[in-house]
Amino acid sequence: MNVFVSLIIYTFTKIVGVSANIEKVLIFGPKLDSISQLESLNLDYLDLRSLSPEYGTLRSYIPAEFPSYSSVHGRESWTLLHGLTEGQRYEVRICWAATQPTSFILETFDVTDILTNPKLKSSLARSYETKLPQLNGLTEIREQNYQGLKSIEQFSSMLFLRIFAAADYYTSNSSLMQDVPPVHVDIILDPYTFNICPRSLIPTAAYIFILAISGWILSNTLNEWAEVCHKSGLKDQKKQ
Repeated sequence: MNVFVSLIIYTFTKIVGVSANIEKVLIFGPKLDSISQLESLNLDYLDLRSLSPEYGTLRSYIPAEFPSYSSVHGRESWTLLHGLTEGQRYEVRICWAATQPTSFILETFDVTDILTNPKLKSSLARSYETKLPQLNGLTEIREQNYQGLKSIEQFSSMLFLRIFAAADYYTSNSSLMQDVPPVHVDIILDPYTFNICPRSLIPTAAYIFILAISGWILSNTLNEWAEVCHKSGLKDQKKQ
């Protein structure tokens, strides 16, 4: 029992310890949309980041800036989520290091929202203006994802993820206060299994369950062994 309680406390402290560096949003796969609708957005030209259940993790840089009157929530950038399953629950997470204090806000929009809202459409277009260094072939991965989307599927369940990134620090370094460096992040699309639990947590949950059961069995075995030793000691005392 002590092992089980200790395990729960350890797991809780781990979760609390990383929560400051994670922002997430829960989504459901929308209805299917025609891929041809994306052509009016010039998606090839915009070169958006893209995520799908097949390619669910993207390591990249997100531009950030201090909040201002014109951008209350900081700098915005966009990511395309495609290949979703209609009605399927997903968790989108963005993770970053504590050495880059940043406040993130995540919002999602379907294709119809983008096409019918001029502000969202212009915001999506502005995302092309910032060119950031890519890491280890990420550009090729994005192109493969989108080419697969265009050539294989005529319809897809898609969402656009808008990311606001606001610098959340103060320093005497004037250059850092004037020019906020891009934030190194991992963007993760995590499907839910049976719409109950994120798929990425299943191995951890299974490990904790096995460890807890093993601890319970070991604890009972040790208790039985201690009782046997105690009874054996009492018998020896009676014989003497």
